[in-house]
Amino acid sequence: MTNYAWTEWASFIVILLLGAFTAIGNSFILYVIWKHKLRSTTFKLVASQAVSDLMYGLIWAFLMKVVCATAVIGLPGGLLACEILSTLALSTFFVSVLTMMAIAIERYLKLVQPLASPRSPWIPILLTWVLGLTLAFLGMFNLRTYEFFTPTLLVELSCRTAFADYATPFIRHYVSNVALHVAGYIFPVCITAVAYYKILKIVKKRENDADLRIQRTEQKLLKEHRRRRMR
Repeated sequence: MTNYAWTEWASFIVILLLGAFTAIGNSFILYVIWKHKLRSTTFKLVASQAVSDLMYGLIWAFLMKVVCATAVIGLPGGLLACEILSTLALSTFFVSVLTMMAIAIERYLKLVQPLASPRSPWIPILLTWVLGLTLAFLGMFNLRTYEFFTPTLLVELSCRTAFADYATPFIRHYVSNVALHVAGYIFPVCITAVAYYKILKIVKKRENDADLRIQRTEQKLLKEHRRRRMR
């Protein structure tokens, strides 16, 4: 049996604890939404994001260990399992980012169109999951397993993948990778930032308008009071 350094054991335990906290925390969020029957569009989107984050924690912190065991025992299919699990983890990441964008857009539309009829949450939920899974599986064709089993490193998960950087045409490698990151991360984050910026501007403007109305009302009352005293 390999004698691992204490730092390897510490890192290994931290990863497992993070996975456990991710699973427990998001499970609690889902329980609260279900227990209190929070059925609004926003809460359904939050539940969708909790599911994706829960899956990410379980896949990354626990299921990767199954790949490690596969490598140690010598069962076939470890390399394929490594890439599939990495792709699933990547898909949940994309789904989480896209869901945050959907929540921001939904909050903005709710603010600017308060009297509009309630929107169905299932369309953005379906779109975020389909697009997230599609982007991840498109990226799978550019992934390669560059380290599968390292007997001396406990924390390396025995399953490390990266975007291929060898013997790949320029178009397929650089352009596809940039497009994947732009579509799955940069673009949704920018849209989310713009939506919340507009929300803050609207809220600030309404607060200023409310303060101005209060000041005008106070001035009107003060003038009325002075007029009565002069009589």
